[in-house]
Amino acid sequence: MHVPASIVYLVILHNHRIDQRALIARGALAAFLMACSAALAACGTATANSAVSRVVASSSETSARPGVLTSSAALPPVAVSDGGRSTFEVSASPVEAASVINVHSFVWSSAPGQTFLVDTLTVKNPTAQIETLSDFHDLTSGLAPDVTLVMNASNTASLGYSADCGIDPAYPAPLCSISFGQGLTVDNDSADHDNRSPVVLSPGSTAQITLSYGPVLTNVAPSMVSVYFDGGVSVPTDLTP
Repeated sequence: MHVPASIVYLVILHNHRIDQRALIARGALAAFLMACSAALAACGTATANSAVSRVVASSSETSARPGVLTSSAALPPVAVSDGGRSTFEVSASPVEAASVINVHSFVWSSAPGQTFLVDTLTVKNPTAQIETLSDFHDLTSGLAPDVTLVMNASNTASLGYSADCGIDPAYPAPLCSISFGQGLTVDNDSADHDNRSPVVLSPGSTAQITLSYGPVLTNVAPSMVSVYFDGGVSVPTDLTP
């Protein structure tokens, strides 16, 4: 059977176009797959970068999150004496505010609108004999009996502490002992071995004692508060001059 040349040519042309379309389709598919791979890689990189950013941000926030105390340099030591003639050199850190405190492994949180006032004392025994720390840490009550938070009378009226002015006869009229009655809680004492034995300091040794008071309203600025030592002497000593 004889097939006309024109028909053969049409068949060849048709097959050639089919091959071209298949080639184009394969090329388009390959380009699509490459674009998807690039997009996925970009997404993965962005996700990884985002994750790293979140970790970095989390670390930054953790180191400065509210409620966690930051260390602060203590002021120069002040020599104090109590009624029993014991002598100490005491350095007080600036008073700070904290929404959370740790009292001998027990965590306490303040309510919204309230905070705790916290201070750390570095107490050194400069004498040649063993000295007891009962002025700074009473094991029976868990308080620092001879350490007081004091505020100037000019700041007390708006903060609700006017009634504390003059209540403690050891302090003259301009000074108000705002912690009188409640006392300062000993949160931690490096010299306390938790065995109920008297807390003492050997000659030349030092203890760090963290104290807290409150909760108080957040409008009580720590900068308004000073730390005094009143060990039974005629004039209490300001530890934060």
